[in-house]
This record gives sequence, C-alpha cells and structure tokens, in this order.
Amino acid sequence: MPLASAARSFEFMHAPHVAAMLVIAAAAAVLCVAARKLRRPAVTTAIARVLAIAVVVNEVIYWAWALSTTSGTEFLQHNLPLHICGAGVFVAAAVMFTRNQFLYEVLYFWALAGTVQATVTPDLAAAFPEFRFFLYFIAHGGVIVCAAFATWGMGMRPGKGSVWRVYCFTLACTVVVGAMDWVLDANYMFLCEPAGGASPFFFLPWPWYIAFIAAVGLGLFWLLYLPVAIARRRRP
Repeated sequence: MPLASAARSFEFMHAPHVAAMLVIAAAAAVLCVAARKLRRPAVTTAIARVLAIAVVVNEVIYWAWALSTTSGTEFLQHNLPLHICGAGVFVAAAVMFTRNQFLYEVLYFWALAGTVQATVTPDLAAAFPEFRFFLYFIAHGGVIVCAAFATWGMGMRPGKGSVWRVYCFTLACTVVVGAMDWVLDANYMFLCEPAGGASPFFFLPWPWYIAFIAAVGLGLFWLLYLPVAIARRRRP
C-alpha cells in the first residue's frame, strides 16, 4: 500500500519503526503457536478469517482516506493495489478464506521476499503517530502475518515447481502493471523510478535496477524454498 513516492518524515529504525516490526513478529508467532497448540480447526479457521477481514478493512479505510485527501487522478496514480504489497493484501485475504494452493504460493514468496523488505525499509512519508503510519504497518504487517499463519498455523507449504510458477506469474503481473503505469502516468511496482526509503535494491540507474531486482527476487524465491525442499528430502 504506497503512501508516498519518497520517504521524508519517516525515521528509519527509530523506536516506532522497530516497535512496529516487533509487534508484527509477535503477532505472527502468537497466532501460529496458538493454532498449533490448540489443534482445533474451528479456531484456526476463525483466526484466518479475522486476519483476512482485518487486512481488507484496513485497505478500504486507506482508500477512503486517500479519496478524501487527493484528486481522482492522484488516487489512480498512487493508490490502486498495483504494487506487490497492495495486491498482496487481497491475495492474503483470499488464502485465509479459500486455502487455495497457488494463491498461497504467491503469498508466501511475495510476502517473505517483498513485503518483509518493504516493512524493514518503508517508502513512507509519515512518522509515528500519524494515521498513515498505522495504515502502512497494518497493511504490510497483515500480509506478513497471513503468510506466516498459512505456513506455520495452517500447515500449508509451497509445492514443487512453485518458485517458477510464482516467478513467471510475477513477471506477467509486471508487464500488466507496466502498461498501467504508462496509461496512468504512474509508478506502480517502481517500474519508472526507484522507491524512496532505505532500500538497498535501487542503487542502479533506470532501467538496470529493474533487472537487478528481478534477479535478486529469483534468488530470494529459491532461498525461501530451500527449507521446504530440505524438509521434503529428509521425509521418509
């Protein structure tokens, strides 16, 4: 959920930022442990659906705020769910309700390779305790918590071939979003100019940073799949 094109007032790794990340990690851990300890399908389903509703409601509140403070053109240019994290909100909600395997794989790789990075190095022009600060971390943290809960609370795992499935799907989404950027004169997925914030992945000039991020993304996908592959090989 993008809130600005450059980080101006947000203070990187100051107390509110660190506290927000700790809350996200704690929420994921507590919910996963609760589901595994209780081992009650009704409880697991209830947690999943509450998470889904929470992330979608947060996104709707964000849209309402954005529509009330920007023009229609600016809303279309900056606030559609066309970033990985914005789209990830709805992927996460769908996984929590349907447990669809392919959508889970998309959520797993997008959240752990992309949304985590956006949480650690936010492109955010709002400092604590501004309203937008909370919207940003609820959205991104919600996606991460949903991915963690689907994996360790609901017991889902990426399947064989999931790295290439999700990577090719992501490339296809990039093409579509690139076309939308051209039509709207926007910068979704940061295809036209680098993100703000403290991200270490935008040090090359355009368009070379796009190729670099694509290569790094594939490497992260394989790294995230590695524990699953090792566990499968050790299984009798």
